[in-house]
Amino acid sequence: MQVVDRYGRVLSRLRVSVTNRCNFRCFFCHMEGERIGMNRELTLREYRDIFQVCKELGITRVKFTGGEPLLREDIVDLVSLASKYFEDISLTTNGSLLAHYAKELANAGLNRINISLHTLRRDKFRNITGVDKLEEVLHGVELAAHLFDPVKLNVTVMKEVNDNELWSLVEFSGKSGVILQVIELQMTPNINNPLRTYHYDLEPFMKKLEEEGFRKMKTKRGKTKFVKEEGKRFEIDIVKPIHNGSFCMGCETLRLTSYGAFKPCLMRSDEILLKEGFEKAEIRDAILRTNELRRPYWVVANV
Repeated sequence: MQVVDRYGRVLSRLRVSVTNRCNFRCFFCHMEGERIGMNRELTLREYRDIFQVCKELGITRVKFTGGEPLLREDIVDLVSLASKYFEDISLTTNGSLLAHYAKELANAGLNRINISLHTLRRDKFRNITGVDKLEEVLHGVELAAHLFDPVKLNVTVMKEVNDNELWSLVEFSGKSGVILQVIELQMTPNINNPLRTYHYDLEPFMKKLEEEGFRKMKTKRGKTKFVKEEGKRFEIDIVKPIHNGSFCMGCETLRLTSYGAFKPCLMRSDEILLKEGFEKAEIRDAILRTNELRRPYWVVANV
């Protein structure tokens, strides 16, 4: 079975926040759209039932996020479980615990990994994350580069915070053999949102990439990719979702919160919560109902 929304977008991906706990305190964190105060975490048995239903509905890819997913003691077991139901398994992490888990995760079936790295400066890292763990993250990147393909470094660009480090990060990613994913800071439409002052226009950076010999390519999911071959491959992915209709039209993802609620979109507050003790029929119903709520946020009027 293949599930399609009213805009013709196939539902093929599940993004799972496995915990809302985190050992970083990044000031711009959107918490994957989770509600504050919901401290329940789904069990492996509950995930097994959810994954089974997802497979039946044609979902082939899963990405684990947090909070920080590596704070979950059974994260390796969860990846191993997912490998029985999905063709592609990825994980997004802040990297601070990655050196400890990398080999186990690879052996459990993790295919790809995204590591958040917003700066290469120790003082700035501390200001952004609230912790002094840059060396641990860099060690995790080094190990991951030998175990996973691809490895992506996620950098959220913020005006007068880390915008002046973009080229240092480009060079670092090239030397490390990983992809740099440059992300535009995404905010809710609330004009009083204090993060608005940090918004940085990525267009000049994209123009500079072309001037430096990078070839511009559009991807199926509405992202822009820049590639350059210089003995080895440099790849820069640009995630520019704000007012980007093609980005939203390329979305094939349903979100699952750590407390068991399906969400149609990060930018929406509505969700369908699975009650404790749920059965497979309830999972299927929740997924199909949430799929009916899915809409391209930057195409359709915000509701």
